[in-house]
Amino acid sequence: MTGLFTVYGCTVAIGVLAAILVFLRETKKASLTEQAGDMALCLIPAGLIGARILYVLFRLPFYWMIGLEHIFYLREGGFLLYGAVAGVILAAVGLCRRRGLPVASVLDALAIPGLICIAICRLGEGSAGEGLGSWVEDEALAVFPFAVPNLYGEPQWSVFLLEAAAALVIALILHARKGTCTGKRLWTGLAMVAACQIVFESLRMDSVLKIGFVRVSQVISAVILLGIVLAGHLLRSDKNRAVHGAIGIVLLATVVGILEWALEKTQISNWIIYGVMSIAAFAMLQIALRALRGKTVL
Repeated sequence: MTGLFTVYGCTVAIGVLAAILVFLRETKKASLTEQAGDMALCLIPAGLIGARILYVLFRLPFYWMIGLEHIFYLREGGFLLYGAVAGVILAAVGLCRRRGLPVASVLDALAIPGLICIAICRLGEGSAGEGLGSWVEDEALAVFPFAVPNLYGEPQWSVFLLEAAAALVIALILHARKGTCTGKRLWTGLAMVAACQIVFESLRMDSVLKIGFVRVSQVISAVILLGIVLAGHLLRSDKNRAVHGAIGIVLLATVVGILEWALEKTQISNWIIYGVMSIAAFAMLQIALRALRGKTVL
């Protein structure tokens, strides 16, 4: 597609529409239907603005060099998933406070719609040449869905499909856990997404933001898990577990950073590195989920 419409743009629109429809269904279950429609319309721009602001903050020197007016050229690209998440959460909390709605219930209602939107948007990334991994050397694996051809017809790992599948699996897990305490669904889903992204971001070979050899989204993922651990334990006044959990997250995040360095500076097999990284990410997730247990509502 050309002009005002692109495949990726249309995919994002479909993802947003799907999220709205599911959100309306989720709020109906929580008896919040009356204000769900206009709330959803308010959350869409909040997510877009948040995604753009976070990206610009990490690339501010670049925009300062080429001209700050480019910050508003949205068609040039430049959005971060976690910025969209933060924008939606902050807007939802603000709207709930203003209208006297239960914050925990509304945030819970946003979890599955958000994951569905992420999954659909990830599928659209492939059309924009994003979400691709390294080049596939094994001809047996150089086929869909394991790999897709890039702009030059060369097969690369289809990481965007893996990310989309993970988001859908997490949504199904949350849907199945109907007994999850109110206020925990969103944070549980976010913890799962963060743990997955620690590995997925490392697999991506596209225009990801980096701080040295560590990817920005990996750092944000670790910070999210750390925040969940601290909040979960401190709200129950369990300082010892908060400290122990935080130390565990920091140590495992350090391991991930060392593995990122090893990917670029050593000859260790990538399969071994990614295997260890997956174990570290899973351990971080377990620490975060342990902090979410109990009746504390974040």
